[in-house]
Amino acid sequence: KGEMAQILISDEEYEACETAGAINSLVNVIKMARKRGYQERHNAEFVGSALPTATADFYIYNVGEKLFLGGGETWGAHCALEYASNAMTLFPSEEVENGFVIQTYRPNGALGTNDFMGYNGYMDVASKYVWVFVPVEGKTNVFNIRRNGENGENGVYLGYRGARNAAGEYDNQNGYSWCTVDTDMRSPELESNQWMLISKAELDQMATKASATNPVDMTYLISNAGFDQRLSIDAWSGAEGNIFGRGNNYADFVFDGFNMDVSVTQEIYDDALIPGWYSLEFQGYFRDGTREEHAAKLEAGEDPDQMAVAFADDEEISFRRIDDCDVNIPYVVYRNFEYNGHLCPDFPSDAAEYFEHGAYKTALKFELADEGQVYIGVETTGAVAESWTVFDNFRLKYWGETEPAEETVGINEIVSTPAADGIFNLQGQKLVKAAKGVNIINGKKYVIK
Repeated sequence: KGEMAQILISDEEYEACETAGAINSLVNVIKMARKRGYQERHNAEFVGSALPTATADFYIYNVGEKLFLGGGETWGAHCALEYASNAMTLFPSEEVENGFVIQTYRPNGALGTNDFMGYNGYMDVASKYVWVFVPVEGKTNVFNIRRNGENGENGVYLGYRGARNAAGEYDNQNGYSWCTVDTDMRSPELESNQWMLISKAELDQMATKASATNPVDMTYLISNAGFDQRLSIDAWSGAEGNIFGRGNNYADFVFDGFNMDVSVTQEIYDDALIPGWYSLEFQGYFRDGTREEHAAKLEAGEDPDQMAVAFADDEEISFRRIDDCDVNIPYVVYRNFEYNGHLCPDFPSDAAEYFEHGAYKTALKFELADEGQVYIGVETTGAVAESWTVFDNFRLKYWGETEPAEETVGINEIVSTPAADGIFNLQGQKLVKAAKGVNIINGKKYVIK
């Protein structure tokens, strides 16, 4: 996909391979380059902030990659680049000029004890390392971030692993990655090693620039929009215990709703939510029963049931079916299953790989009449045994006061909320009484806990 998916292997590198393992390592670079190409990036022109003189919170933004500093890779706790991350706190050092301790709020244990950014590249260390912010010459509010007390020529800068320097070499010894951030980059002139501090106030102000053809991202208002390992999931009602791999050594994490009815919601309260048109985007799919049962319906010319919906306020949309996979990536997964000749994921960690390649995206648009509050979530009701609901990577975007075209937002089909009096679930089935989860009572959504 354009320059982001350049093949990063030279003829000389390929010809130097003497074993199958060496060739596989080079092929892995292509896989990562493809994921990098599918990675959504910000197009906003940020102003950024000057270095604070007192403790302050910021989203730390990578200038070259147009992504925020977050967590991923090993244990989901290594420094990595993400579309949606969290604000981090900078504590000014009393001894080091332009030095700051960075609290990430991604703890390995107790919050405030094991959630600081370490020189080893992890977000969850106990030691309060000081990072020096060096202004980039000729640029306003742009900084190199380096380890304190070391010669910058030795490779001490925070930056994206995978960038190549002026000599065409990888900027550190670790080679290529699609999202990893390391602390031993060598070239401060590379924009992938340059950072800006973005305040919530600046993000809030961006909404004034939104239009029906130029949306403004407001995903920062969703708490843990990607179910990151070290970030709290407390804001997601119903998510506890259902994030696949949480607490284990995975790089990416998804909601895994196997053999269960799903009810996952988040109530967002923020004055930045102003009236107008929004879109809620996510990646996810639904499987109707076992893989064999779902496949048998397709082979018989029947449509598998679709019991999973995502919602935002009074609008909702069905998930994609698992066989409706729009990205062909057979080389990625170890566990997959064929539906109508197309390979699809068959295990949660492989679903994460498909999502990283841009698969199963869905969006709905909705109008917010009252400022300051919105409900979002996912609901399945009445799913048969061994049905499977998987989702991740929520995005919230503001389109201004004029309704955007559905093709602009990327909508396939909107499932209307029942307007009749009475109590309904999200599938439109009438209930005798309100049940746990999301209920539609006289046309309005209510969350019953």
